[in-house]
Amino acid sequence: RSAELLYFADVCAGPGGFSEYVLWRRKWHAKGFGMTLKGPNDFKLEDFYAASSELFEPYYGEGGVEGDGDITRPENISAFQQFVLDNTDQKGVHFLMADGGFSVEGQE
Repeated sequence: RSAELLYFADVCAGPGGFSEYVLWRRKWHAKGFGMTLKGPNDFKLEDFYAASSELFEPYYGEGGVEGDGDITRPENISAFQQFVLDNTDQKGVHFLMADGGFSVEGQE
């Protein structure tokens, strides 16, 4: 098994189940970065039991933790990309996951 740290990104991913699975599989040999909309389906790091939540960094685009996490805003995508590069020594990630859907709550 490679000693290299596995970097991954997870977008539209709250509350973070797939990220937690990757961290569980790789234990301390992974580091994740995520972006999702703020709100009731935001990342639930306090519920990460399979691995330490310290191995996963939520980011919300332009404005960092004060951002909104909206991937339809190009400035958020650019900010997330730069955040990942800054935190991986400019390497980027090994893979990116995206499991988002559009909320139609209240529009049924």
